[in-house]
Amino acid sequence: MFGDKVPTAFARIPMSLKRADILRFLDTPAIKRGSIFIDHALGEDISSVPSLTTDQQAVIDERHEAKRLMREAAAGLAKLIGVDPPPRDANDIAEMIAVDVYKGLPAVDRIRVSLPRTVQAKVEELDKHKERVHELNQRAKRLRLPSTVTTERLLAMQALLSGVGDWLTSAFLSVTGAPHVQRVEPFFGKLSDVSLEISVTLEGRVATTPQKIFSEGYQDLIALLYFLAVARAAGQQGQARVLILDDVLQSVDANIRVALMELVVREFKEWQLLVTVHDRLWRNQLRDIFQRTGHPLVEIEIKNWNFGSGPNISSAGGLDPADSLWSALDSADPFVVCGVAGRLLEQVCDRLSWTLPVSVKRKRGDAYTLADMWPGVMKELKRTSIADLLMRVDTWVHLRNAAGAHYNEWAEGVTWAEAEAFGYAVLEFYAAVRCDSCYQWIDRAGGKRFACRCSAVVIEPVS
Repeated sequence: MFGDKVPTAFARIPMSLKRADILRFLDTPAIKRGSIFIDHALGEDISSVPSLTTDQQAVIDERHEAKRLMREAAAGLAKLIGVDPPPRDANDIAEMIAVDVYKGLPAVDRIRVSLPRTVQAKVEELDKHKERVHELNQRAKRLRLPSTVTTERLLAMQALLSGVGDWLTSAFLSVTGAPHVQRVEPFFGKLSDVSLEISVTLEGRVATTPQKIFSEGYQDLIALLYFLAVARAAGQQGQARVLILDDVLQSVDANIRVALMELVVREFKEWQLLVTVHDRLWRNQLRDIFQRTGHPLVEIEIKNWNFGSGPNISSAGGLDPADSLWSALDSADPFVVCGVAGRLLEQVCDRLSWTLPVSVKRKRGDAYTLADMWPGVMKELKRTSIADLLMRVDTWVHLRNAAGAHYNEWAEGVTWAEAEAFGYAVLEFYAAVRCDSCYQWIDRAGGKRFACRCSAVVIEPVS
């Protein structure tokens, strides 16, 4: 029900990660980026950390901005009078004014000192910002915003949000392999109570920000990896190990998307992962990743949705591409069997065309059909232990176009026995080139010998 309290097991961090979260992280200024997590109790004692009201949060945000402006003015004054590094704390700023500007004069005597115009302007600007911070502190007291409310929450956030640098660095290097990057490190609370900065250290120990050196794709990647690092750390503290990736990987560059998901499956292997996708190619790639790593997988497809009946949810056809052909064979319709068998055979040939690989003549757009790929597969495997099986498939492969894909008047006479023979030959061929144990297709294992990754499926050469 709307408004119910978040269950304790899910209270440390959001369990769902969306594209909007990545954009919010990137668009939020570093000085208040940590506030993205302020609504979640990130520490050990969740019950002791109360939530903030809208007015209380507004005061906190305004105070952060006033302090930021005060620090900027202090940095400008420090540059004018040669103080390096510039002070960041209010007490240090006051000391710089007393010692470096007024040379230790008591406050009551400073009015008689004539300062350079530029220095005087910065001092007055600092006084204005200090007064604004004081006003906001008084307002915070009226709203009953005691320091302990934020102290507990901020200490908990600091412990979790800043302690993920090692994992963040190793994850980034694992996905990108970027040789020029030495470390990716988050820093919490340096600019303000809820500031969160990401620093990238390059070769030569040069530190910079992702925005200055990385493409938008790499910036997206760092933001996503940071959320994953925080989720992983929260899981170690007792957060329920459930993570929803709501089409969030769609925004990552295609060349690193697979490597990133392989990292997720590996690092979150004991978690329940819910991944939503809208792209069929990416769905197939995800299926391969889960199967290749032996991660249990269930596919659900939402085909349509309306206000009356809600979503239409169904199985996504199972994990085995052959399932639809087995179902077609139960239908006893020769034309359905020929169509589905042809589609499965084309899928098999498409995969084998690059795992074996086989010779295929280039076409515009590289849009290959069964007719383009099947001869190459036949040629590559004809001198192996499955040669007879290939001949059986080749005997009936014409039914794919004749009865399964196009209308041909003469094909109206295709018998059930012919369609059944084609269907079973394709199923047997599929089983001969794809392993049920490791879910991998055969690959060249030397010469004319082919095998899957676990060697449960092996095709031997024959003379």
